[in-house]
Amino acid sequence: MKNTCFRLFPYFVFGMGLTPASALHAKEVPALNPKTSAAQYISCIDSQNVTLVSAHRGGPAKGFPENALETLQATIAHGPMLLEVDVRETADGNLVLLHDNSLDRTSTGTGDIASYTLEELKEIRLLDNEGNETDFAIPTLKSVLDWGDERAIIQLDVKRGIDYAKVAQAVVDADAVDSVLLIAYGIEEAAQAITVNQDLNFAITIKNEEDINALESIGIPAHQIVARTGVLRQIEKPDVWSILDEKNIPAAIGAMWHMENVIKTSNDPKPYLDLAKAGADIIAADYEQLAFDTLNSAKDLDKAIEVCDRNEMKNTH
Repeated sequence: MKNTCFRLFPYFVFGMGLTPASALHAKEVPALNPKTSAAQYISCIDSQNVTLVSAHRGGPAKGFPENALETLQATIAHGPMLLEVDVRETADGNLVLLHDNSLDRTSTGTGDIASYTLEELKEIRLLDNEGNETDFAIPTLKSVLDWGDERAIIQLDVKRGIDYAKVAQAVVDADAVDSVLLIAYGIEEAAQAITVNQDLNFAITIKNEEDINALESIGIPAHQIVARTGVLRQIEKPDVWSILDEKNIPAAIGAMWHMENVIKTSNDPKPYLDLAKAGADIIAADYEQLAFDTLNSAKDLDKAIEVCDRNEMKNTH
């Protein structure tokens, strides 16, 4: 974790096939543990010139399904990363983690998750991305929020049709306001959440300064925002990043699909470094281990966390 020289780690994903399971036996790693505001904490790490990694769908790998609590645990055992997960609702109104509205792709179940009660879901097991059945069940949102306390910053992607205010209330009820980023694709969703609690933090799509002003107009200040700025096809600096820098709003960008296809084909993770150099504060990745090791070989995340933890302690006293 203390290396400052640049090293390549292609074997983490494409060669030796190392998965988060091996990370469970690694040395203890620090946690992303904001005490006052997830967005401000991320902004602090950004001020140390360090780029964070966000594990898309929690960081699935062989034997570890997407959106499983056990996968989240394995991911942060490898290193301190943000955890992005997806929220759905059961027939009896319970909030759970699942990406698709259907159970077919990622579990032993079939049909729409909204037609199952929570009790019925307990009989279903999750599949990893290779289609292998695991012993892991679909977790409730509450169990994930309770587990995440003092361990990680969790981003909640509230899927279409789910009551956004209900998810916001679940975050408040779990006392997770400071450690959760609610993903929002527009101001309407953010407006629903802010009526539940004015201190909630958001990872929200921002295209221009007008979007920032619109959020401020409904009571969401810049220090409660992480800006989602799309998924890149090539290395570039979106125009909005300059505006975000002026307002100290962290900029998140996706490397999934397009750029990570290039990385996989070339077996060279340098594009992650190029994205960081261009100004990305958070890189969302499907190959989160590779992204983390590549970025952390160039910058000392441990030291940045130590600095920001001290700042947080000062702010809470």
